Parts: sequence; structure tokens; C-alpha cells
Amino acid sequence: MTYRKVNYSNINQVSKLDSYRSEAFNRLVCAGISGSTEKMSQANVIHSKHHLIFITSWAVLSIGLSLPWTDPPLIPGQHFMFMWNAPTELCEIRFGMPLDLSYFSLVSSTLKTATNQSISIFYSDRFGVFPYVDEDTGIMYDDGLPQLMDFQEHRELAEDDIEYYIPINQPGLAVLDFEEWRPQWVRNWGSKNIYREISIKTVKKKNASLTDEQAEDRAKVLFERAAKKYFIRSIQIGKRLRPNRLWGYYLYPDCYNYDYNQDFKSYTGECPEIEHTRNDELLWLWKESTALYPSIYLEIIIKDSMQARMYVRHRIHETIRISSLANSSVATPIYAYIRPVYKDSVDNYMSEFDLVNTIGEAASLGAAGVISWGDMNVTDNEDSCLDARRHLERVMNPYILNVSTATRLCSKALCQGKGRCVRKHWDQDVFLHLNPNRYKISQRQHGRKLKVIGDLSFDDVSWFDLHFDCMCYSSEPCRFLQTINVIEEAVVTTKGGSAPSKSPLLMLVGTLVCVWYGL
Repeated sequence: MTYRKVNYSNINQVSKLDSYRSEAFNRLVCAGISGSTEKMSQANVIHSKHHLIFITSWAVLSIGLSLPWTDPPLIPGQHFMFMWNAPTELCEIRFGMPLDLSYFSLVSSTLKTATNQSISIFYSDRFGVFPYVDEDTGIMYDDGLPQLMDFQEHRELAEDDIEYYIPINQPGLAVLDFEEWRPQWVRNWGSKNIYREISIKTVKKKNASLTDEQAEDRAKVLFERAAKKYFIRSIQIGKRLRPNRLWGYYLYPDCYNYDYNQDFKSYTGECPEIEHTRNDELLWLWKESTALYPSIYLEIIIKDSMQARMYVRHRIHETIRISSLANSSVATPIYAYIRPVYKDSVDNYMSEFDLVNTIGEAASLGAAGVISWGDMNVTDNEDSCLDARRHLERVMNPYILNVSTATRLCSKALCQGKGRCVRKHWDQDVFLHLNPNRYKISQRQHGRKLKVIGDLSFDDVSWFDLHFDCMCYSSEPCRFLQTINVIEEAVVTTKGGSAPSKSPLLMLVGTLVCVWYGL
């Protein structure tokens, strides 16, 4: 077995662990804590034990209490979920080449024939009636405009589609992906301007005496009223029939911070202020959504750059703002869409640096997970399947294991496993990664699974505490000092086969901490 050192120090740009030491840990005098705790054992993890840490201080940590609480993870203990949504089953069917997707919490297909998926994505041709206009030909389908459609027919067909694609009311995600037009008149720019033009023409046909300005004002009111009705009723149908699913719209919210194409060097990633205002006007949509599904796809132009990080950071930060807009004490869970390849490419897979820029940002800012979406290009031929498999095995899966392990450890260390860790300062370059000085990930050979090898030190927990708060999974605070906390201990054997060494995963307490080993 070979080992790969977990090292993201060159991309994290964070302070070294040695820069912060907790005085409480420096004063630890409890029996059973020896210098061996500070040493990294190059060994295989055999099992985990649990020990009780008795806290003598009865104070409650105030930090983190101002954060809203959120829903618990769909799968208990998976504080940041990785999900796969692509038709990659075709790689095995066509070429006998299965992909290793075992590191993803949920795996689903985007094929129209696939039903009962843990992630059900409803495109406009799979959900009731969707009025739209062919932007090239101008042909109108299903009446073309939301203000002209039959809502009764839409409800009946949408109910049939939901029952077909989600036959069982089990937990999972339900994503409505309607991109042909937007419910806000002002945001139908570019090629989508055709919806404004046809709306105005429709009004003028009914009342030719209206001026252009009057016709546009009337058309805007009719369009937005019907569009709002369509979006609300569609999601309400889903919530009524399948309440255990988390319903929301793909690409909502968006903040249109795409101006890296205009001035790359000075690009900051900030969302235009007008887009914050427009997102506020969609409060009616945020109230109905039980999950938010922003997109953080990257284009090649920002590949391997800090501009990519700023682009993602501001998009996720805006989504976090919106997540508690309807209720300041509760945050709607966020599942960000990523792509394994760059947005404007079919075979240029994301680098490790850009996995940090996307997945790393989303996890550290407080998202509930990411959905890696792929289309038929991933399974187009044997070479494309091979490329996908290589990227998963060499780049994606090791990083998934790194982040999923780090988020679990941080949750247990700071939040008692009852919340997820969130940056204290959203714009800091700190990430939920394993400490490369204490952890290694074994490389997969001959079908063997990846393994994390290492233990959590006092410094690691101190670093977590310095940079992260807790977003709890209920209205009850989850970052206590006065409770007894069960903390995991990694038990390892050295290469020489010596007796197991013990390294407790400790919680920062601020005063005296005593560790009792239940041997």
C-alpha cells in the first residue's frame, strides 16, 4: 500500500497550526496524556473507541449562538454530503467500466427513464406543462407564456410526473430545473428578451390604443404575476405529494457575478448590489423552497485562479444570506451544483485546486453538500468513461474523503456532532481540510479502498475553534462546555506491530479538561 500525504497548505493560504495555541491545553495535567499524543503514527486505523471528557467549567460558549439553526443532514453523521447526479451507469452497461462512486452519499441518474432516484431533477419536459418559446424559431410551445397557460392542466400532469419519478415518499432531493425564462421581468435579458417582446405584443393585440410604455407596464404585471403563480404552485404540488423531499429550483439564487470576462485581473467576485435587491424581491420563492440549489460551475477562463475562489465564495455567501431571509432564526439547507468538468468543456476535468475553490468553499461556508452533475458527454464513449474513472480515483475521491472526514471531526470536536462547522469570518481562506502534518490518505491499489490514517491533535481542535463556529441542527445550542461529550479516539498500530497508541480527539474547553480512558 502506498500513501499520499494530505497537503493543501499551498492552496489554503491559512495560518499554520503553530500560530495558535490554547492556554488551556498547555496546562493539561490529567493522567494518561503523554507526548505520544503529538506524534503521527504511520499505521493503519484498526478501530475507534469512545471516551468521556468531563468538563469542569459550566460556562456556555457564546460564539455561534447568533447563527441560525438548520435541518440535520439527510444521512445522520454526514455533515457535508457529496452527491452524484449523472448517467454514468452507462459506462458499465456499454463498456463494462464501472465508476467508483462509493465516496458519494447519494448517487442518481439524470436519464429520463430513471425513476425513484435519491436526487430527482425535473426538467421542463418532465414536469407538467411548461410554456416556452423556441428562441431560434420563435415557435411557442404550451402557449409560450405563463400568462397564457392552463394551470389546471399543469397541476394534473405535474402530479402524474411526480408520482412517476418519485413513487415512494422517501427522503431525498427534488430539483426543478426551468431555465427557459425567469420569473422576474427585468432578468429576462439577452436571448430571453423574446418573452418580454411577445408579452408586449399580446397586450397590444387586445388593446391597440395603449402606448408602448403602457403596454410594457401591463405586460410586465401579467407576466410576473403568472410566472410567480407557476413557480409557487409547482413547488407546492411537489411538497404536498412528496413532503419528505427537499424542493427547490436549480440556479436559485443567482447573483450574476459573471463579469470576470470583462476585467479578469481586477475581478473581485462580488455580486452586484442590484442583484441583492432583486433576490430580496424573490422572498416569496425563498419562503416556499425547502432547499436552495445554486450553481458554482467554473469556466475555463477562471481555471486554477483566485478569481474562481472569489466567484464561488460570493455566490455561496449570497445563498447563505438568502437561506435565512424568510426566517432569521432558521436557515434553508444549501446544496450547490458543481460539474466534474469545466462548464465550457466536455473533457477538461477540474483540478485539485479548483476542487478546493468549489467544494472547499461550499463546505467551509456552511453548505449542506454539493451535487456533481454530468450530462451524456461523460458517458459518450469508452475514452470519456475512462477519463471520468481516472479523475474520480486520482483527484475527486481522495479530496471527498479528506473533506468528509474533516467536517465530521470538526463537528464532533466543536458541535457535539449536532451541527456543522461554519467559518467565523466568511471571507477568510480557511478550509475544512485534514492537517497534512498528521494525516495521510492511502492510495487505492488493486481495488482497495482509500483510508485516512492519522489522529487529531490538541492543535487541530484549537485551530478548528479559532476559525469555525457551529450551525446547529435544532434550535437548541450545540456548542456547550457544561455537558459531557463523547469524543472519538483513533486507535492505531505502528508498522512494527507494537501496542496500540491512543490519541483522543479533544474538545477545546477553556479550562481544565480531564480525559478518562475506558480500557
